[in-house]
Amino acid sequence: MRWITLTLCRRCIHQVCSGIALSDSYPLHLYRRYKASSLMVRDEAWEKAFIQQKPKDVMRKFSDEELLEFHRKGLTDREISEKLGVTQAAVNYRREKLGLENNYKPITFSDQQLLTLYNQGLNDREISETLGVTQAAVNYRRGRLGLASNYIPERIFLTLYEKGLSSEEIAHELDAPLPAILHRMKKLEIVSEHGVAEAEV
Repeated sequence: MRWITLTLCRRCIHQVCSGIALSDSYPLHLYRRYKASSLMVRDEAWEKAFIQQKPKDVMRKFSDEELLEFHRKGLTDREISEKLGVTQAAVNYRREKLGLENNYKPITFSDQQLLTLYNQGLNDREISETLGVTQAAVNYRRGRLGLASNYIPERIFLTLYEKGLSSEEIAHELDAPLPAILHRMKKLEIVSEHGVAEAEV
């Protein structure tokens, strides 16, 4: 088995850090072997053939101006890498080299924001969509606050409703918060006895 030369591996490292994308055809396994070995055998003929193989498919450079243009638009490293067709690591390296701040800003939410939506009967998915965060983040925070899930199995809910059970009775049967039942009724355009009572008043 022939080994990649020290000169070639240094070139690989330089290309990755300089913003050159690596395609599936790029033999990364050789670089990993280089890292695991302290003895390299130079093979100039093999090296030349390796460097010349499909250069357009293997390499993709990008300029500082291209990066700056997307960075000014507020794109994150991941979004810029997708636009340029390079690795996210390459964009991150070049951005830091240019002294630019990361445009990625994690979206946070307060306990009060979650509680407000939770008390309206929204489930984790609906809360996450409203706040623009992941459902997992909502699930974790709700659990930390000791709140039961507002998830209502629709088929079971409709079965109980068709049997004539009230919203309170359905909540009891499903061991679910009453606001969640009322919210589900509203979503399904079902008028609850609470709505009727308020209308009569």
